[in-house]
Amino acid sequence: KELTAEQPDPPKYFAMMKQVNKNGPELTTGDPVPEVDSIETLEQAINDDQSVVLDARAGNEFGEQHLPGSINIPFNTQFPNWVGWLLEYNKNIIVLSDECQVNDIKISLQSIGFDQLKGYAKPGIIDKASKTESYGQIEPTELNQSLNANAVHLIDVRNQNEWNEGHISGAQHIMP
Repeated sequence: KELTAEQPDPPKYFAMMKQVNKNGPELTTGDPVPEVDSIETLEQAINDDQSVVLDARAGNEFGEQHLPGSINIPFNTQFPNWVGWLLEYNKNIIVLSDECQVNDIKISLQSIGFDQLKGYAKPGIIDKASKTESYGQIEPTELNQSLNANAVHLIDVRNQNEWNEGHISGAQHIMP
């Protein structure tokens, strides 16, 4: 118990990884990921139950402007963990990313058994969308003022270990 007490909650993809480790991974190819240059194709993928548009840009860029219904998981060292937590294995993926990152994203997805990367789109395609969304970001002092005034409800989505290391008083912890 002492040895495993500090272990993080296992991501949802661990169950799939057991199967991949037992049976071996799907055969992958070195084929390049095709570019999606049609905003209509992206919008259709968002509305399609079989697909997901994965926006791999930094969170602040996503917050400034994004496609409604797309999912933001920034491409960084935690990318595979969050993909494994939040995406379903049976969905086709179109990633929104700079072209120079696409191959690394593909490898990262394949490392956890997500082999259905169907295409990528460059971030500039968002400017062609008929509708976009954005959300504001605030500084910690503004958050503190809003919390003190009971003007907001704060939800902390970090993992259990991060929560245990420290959190804002009054925050609600909901791990996805």
